[in-house]
Amino acid sequence: MVQHIDTDFEALAVSPRQACQLLNIRNTYLYKLISNGELETYVEGGKRMITMRSIQDRIRRLVLVSKGSFVLAKSPPRRFPRKKRKR
Repeated sequence: MVQHIDTDFEALAVSPRQACQLLNIRNTYLYKLISNGELETYVEGGKRMITMRSIQDRIRRLVLVSKGSFVLAKSPPRRFPRKKRKR
């Protein structure tokens, strides 16, 4: 009896090179996102892996920002005190 193995599955994590291709970014920007905590990573067997969930979450945030549904917090305008006039 021959058993068919389904090899069509979705990866849970990808290498940094694959993540760069998926996000269409350069390696240095990828590591900036990792250091900022925007992308989740782990190391297994000496290889760094980036979770697909964090990549998908980043894409969702970018789409929301581009649609205007998600507004980044803006600081209130700075108001400088008026200088007193000399009389």
